Amino acid sequence: MSGFSNWRISFKILTIILVLALVAVVLSWISVASLRAMGQAGNAVATAAQRNFNAGRATANLLAYARNVEYLPLKLTPADRTRFEAEADDEIRRFRARLDWLARNAASDDDRREVDAARTAIARYEQSVHAEVRRLAAAGNLEQATDAAFRGAAGIEETREAIRRIEDRNGRMMDAATKAAAELEADSLTSTIAISAGGILVGIVLGLFLSARYITGPLNGITASMGLVAKGDFAAAVPGAGRGDEIGAMAGAVEVFKRNGAEAVRLATEAEHNRLKEIERQQRDAERERLAAEERRASTRRPPAGPRKRASANWPKPSSVPPTSAAPRPSACAPRPKRNARPRWPNWPRTSRSRWAAWSTSSPRPRPRCRRRRAP
Repeated sequence: MSGFSNWRISFKILTIILVLALVAVVLSWISVASLRAMGQAGNAVATAAQRNFNAGRATANLLAYARNVEYLPLKLTPADRTRFEAEADDEIRRFRARLDWLARNAASDDDRREVDAARTAIARYEQSVHAEVRRLAAAGNLEQATDAAFRGAAGIEETREAIRRIEDRNGRMMDAATKAAAELEADSLTSTIAISAGGILVGIVLGLFLSARYITGPLNGITASMGLVAKGDFAAAVPGAGRGDEIGAMAGAVEVFKRNGAEAVRLATEAEHNRLKEIERQQRDAERERLAAEERRASTRRPPAGPRKRASANWPKPSSVPPTSAAPRPSACAPRPKRNARPRWPNWPRTSRSRWAAWSTSSPRPRPRCRRRRAP
């Protein structure tokens, strides 16, 4: 079935439909065979019933013929005698026609032998009894004609017994055929229902297997793999990648999406890595610049000139202080120096001796409160 997986989906669906149609054809053939068997059984019953009907009608024709012959010895008018003779001829003709049909449609050789025996007996009765009664009655010898008619009754009874045996045999055959037809109908109904249910079940199971194995199963696999790819699992396997049908084309498209997604994730990861490296580099440069700025600020500060003396009246003036290499840090209250201007010594406010002493000896030294001088 590996080649079947490479067929197009339309061909696969058509194959499933053909399989179901084949199952339907088989079921129809079985049903037709059952109906044919039931029809044959019904025909057998109908044929047996037809034989019984013709045998019964032959018996009726025989009795009517014998009755018309027995009416001839009576005192009749010429018209009645002619009518009875005509009816006797008609009944014997009908009786022979019934025997011919029974001979053609005999169910067995026994029926044919019984038909031959009936023909022989009625022919003997017709020659020896009917002709003599007609002759004696026409001559006016009614008593002799009556005696001859009664003596010929044995021939009629012999013929009737042969027909009755045919009726009994066909009656038994009809009963057997009716019973067989009923049993065949029941068996056919049961077998047809069982075979139909089994065939339908087999067709459904086979159709579901083919559709699940070669259509819905691969589609569900591709759908699951597409969901995994959409969630970012680009290592998931895609089923049906090597198939030659539409499912294989879909699997190939999913493979392309998976490769493109993996490439996009790789590029995004690489870009994030480069961004983090750039941020780290910028942080290192900023830290380096900060340290350099701190070093520059530390190098521009005035170094301490020994232990600070207590404040006295002989506080040196700013002009008497020897210049240093580093300019002192200006006060917060001092005016901001101009650009490229040499910083000046701050003008500290006057304060009491005790406060100045406390300020000079404390550690760390508090920053003195300054007051802006008013312009003169």
